[in-house]
Amino acid sequence: MTRSILTLIAITSCMLTVSACKAPGPEEYGNRGDPERFIGTESEIVQIELGSVSALDQLAEVVAQNPPSRAILNCPSDKLSCKKARRILDKRQIASESTGNGDSVALIYEQVTARDCEQRYVDNSSNPYNLHTKSFGCAITGNIVQMTTDKRQFTKPELLGYGDGGKAAQVYENYSKPAADTSSSEGGGSGGSGSSLIGTGSSQ
Repeated sequence: MTRSILTLIAITSCMLTVSACKAPGPEEYGNRGDPERFIGTESEIVQIELGSVSALDQLAEVVAQNPPSRAILNCPSDKLSCKKARRILDKRQIASESTGNGDSVALIYEQVTARDCEQRYVDNSSNPYNLHTKSFGCAITGNIVQMTTDKRQFTKPELLGYGDGGKAAQVYENYSKPAADTSSSEGGGSGGSGSSLIGTGSSQ
């Protein structure tokens, strides 16, 4: 009985040793510290019923003050109230889709949030594979999220347009241009005043 217990303990310890020494996958090396690991999305749905008389006015006011990320028209596309609601959304350039046979509009608000991470020192002495800690890059990522105005650039980045590239190159073009020569216009006035000063000095 004692021998079988000892054998079981030895097998268990060997299994634990093998599992502990198992090499991590390639993703464990490459994904540490990436901003995407600390960024999440939260969505909120605001439902507006189109049955009341003031529903369209309420929709227009809400969309104007706080435009959503997108909208779902839960109404037939050929219905008059649904057509008017779609025109209100199209005027604000809000993407929408029609589905269902109801009489309401669902405004979907999506927010980009930064996940909480361990902003503290973590003892990484027992680290045979020299991996970064899970909190690696936490402070830098938090600062990036706070400084970015349009948080949707993290989850749905836009392509770099010609205007963005031209504006970035304009800084270097302005720096490389020679300074404007203003000596001809300013030199005449300064020269005249200088000569009169010299003449005054010589007469004295």
